[in-house]
Amino acid sequence: MKVQIPRGAVVVLCAIPFLVPAAISLGAFTFSNYVQSGSNVNHRDADSYKTYINISNDSALYDKINDARSDWNTSLGTAGATVDVPISSNGTGAQITFVKANLSDANIKVKIDNPYHQPGTVTYNTYNNILANMSNSDRRARACRAIGTLMGIDPKSNYTDCMDSDSTANNSVGSNSIQIAKDFYDPQIDISGQLVTWPHDIVHHQSYTFNATASGHDLQSMTVTFKRLQTLTSTSTTTQSTSTVTSCTVVNSRCQLTYNTPVDLTALEPGRYRIDVVATNSHGDSKAQTLDYSLDFPYFGFNDFWSRSDYLNRSPHNLANDPYWGAEQVGANSARIDASQGNYVDCTTGTVVADPSDTLDTTKAYLRMISDGVRPVIVLYPSCNPARSAATGGCSRVDYSNVDAPGAPADTSADNAVWQAAAAEVAHRYPDALGIEISNEPNTTRFWGGCEFDSARYEELLDLAYQGVNGTSGDPDVQVVIAGMAPGPSKTEPKEADPPATPPPGNFTSRADWEDVLGDLSDLGADGSSDALGIHPYRPTAECSTYSFSDSAAHQIDLAQDRSSSGWPGLPTAVWVTEVGISTAGDSTQDCRHAPEAWQYLGLNSIDSVIKDAHIPVEIFHSYRDYAAYDAAGSDTAGWENGTGIVYADRSGDGAQFTKKTAYCGVMDMRSYSRSPC
Repeated sequence: MKVQIPRGAVVVLCAIPFLVPAAISLGAFTFSNYVQSGSNVNHRDADSYKTYINISNDSALYDKINDARSDWNTSLGTAGATVDVPISSNGTGAQITFVKANLSDANIKVKIDNPYHQPGTVTYNTYNNILANMSNSDRRARACRAIGTLMGIDPKSNYTDCMDSDSTANNSVGSNSIQIAKDFYDPQIDISGQLVTWPHDIVHHQSYTFNATASGHDLQSMTVTFKRLQTLTSTSTTTQSTSTVTSCTVVNSRCQLTYNTPVDLTALEPGRYRIDVVATNSHGDSKAQTLDYSLDFPYFGFNDFWSRSDYLNRSPHNLANDPYWGAEQVGANSARIDASQGNYVDCTTGTVVADPSDTLDTTKAYLRMISDGVRPVIVLYPSCNPARSAATGGCSRVDYSNVDAPGAPADTSADNAVWQAAAAEVAHRYPDALGIEISNEPNTTRFWGGCEFDSARYEELLDLAYQGVNGTSGDPDVQVVIAGMAPGPSKTEPKEADPPATPPPGNFTSRADWEDVLGDLSDLGADGSSDALGIHPYRPTAECSTYSFSDSAAHQIDLAQDRSSSGWPGLPTAVWVTEVGISTAGDSTQDCRHAPEAWQYLGLNSIDSVIKDAHIPVEIFHSYRDYAAYDAAGSDTAGWENGTGIVYADRSGDGAQFTKKTAYCGVMDMRSYSRSPC
């Protein structure tokens, strides 16, 4: 039965609880001219939601509402699912109530987001007896079409487009049918292009195509917003630019908005970035899609003896001859190079030692890297007047295996001033360095002058360096980094009262527990005298039976990033991995930092994944090249550090200095490159 609506009628739509806003398009017609003002427009009660619409003198709108009512009535069937058409008492005309029922839990309830009502999920209610009459696909399709029309838009012309994917007759309007209709009516977004389909974790400093398309009925705008999420020194989300598209092209009866502009990344700082695409229609419906990407981030490189004079200016630039070229080919945009205090200031007066011709090997290495787009981390070692006994304002030496080991300077005002001046000069001389790391693994006797580590003295040196770097003679843009400590629990070599005539063989297993050291530095408020915390998340012997390489790194990173009251609240928020690696030399039964060559890359790649997941901004592998030739089968007793590289030292005797390991091309892939020599 098709009930005609008298011309000039006021129609009450209540089949689906929705409140029509002031500008809703119904097909090509806009409701804004028909919605009456006053309390009627906002009327809601427990049993129905009503919006009064004056359809006088608009035959097309009148026919559309009638068609919707007819589809809905047909979908109800004939078993008692009647539709009342009462005449209002005020004589304004007929009212159509598409669904009239006492709302109860027994009614069918199809839940979808209602864009015309309050936010959240609302319930569409129909008669109990619809259960007995929704018996074929045509009725389900007609119900779907009616819902679409009542929402104020043109439904699909083909009934089957609204059907449930399940062709078996069922007793309700399937939720999938509703979703199919909703997918047609609501804004939809599709993004594509090189930036979207790039098959790796990291993108590079170049231009990429990026396309965003939004479609939907009565689509109003699509906004594309470019954001920066993280860089070396910031984790605050910042909007960089916003573009809004409003010009609509009609495609398949839907409005289509298109953004098609190349994304030029050549001038951006390495970091994590995001593109937000949001499409909105005039009803207030919106859809959003997000694309996150990392631009040559984290900073990545190798810890090695880059300032060796025989490494500099090698040619030709290839894998065999030039370690700088080889490291940059795999994607290195950082490195870790050493600087000794005494090369920058006079150890007695603190006067700057000038180097106008850049003859210092560290400076040569720095300049080569900067010219290649590589920003190194500088490790500053104290070397002036190292404390050798408590009598000189220092410490009692307990390790004589490294006679020339760098150590803390004597704790005098003059020596402290010399140290501060050195830190200032290093920052001034190397302004494009990522940061200055204050010593290396000072919790070991090897890097603390053979002495027992003193957390308070280290924090004092850290603070002096921070003042120097951030003072008028330094460069405050250079970050000050707490030294990465050797991981693992305390391990102490036997003390010797006097230096032996012949020092024992060198090792640096004497160390203070790294967690205790960071706890001390937190208590001392090291966050006020540094910008970042360096860590070296190797797998220590104590964790060989409990953690994999990556699990051990993840465990240490989790500890290092904890700023809760039970963690280390007094340390800087930023955490840098300034050294980590896996060796192919030695015996894995003796040192669990060893792995066969075929496994080295797998371990390094898993560690890299952990670092990226933790949003660590700096990642330094130790090392680029092996420190010495050794038996490739690992059956000899070569030291662990001999095999930490991703290239071999000269093994063949044919004059080639370096040859690649399996990990070389693996790391190149990890950094999203595919190029020579892989």
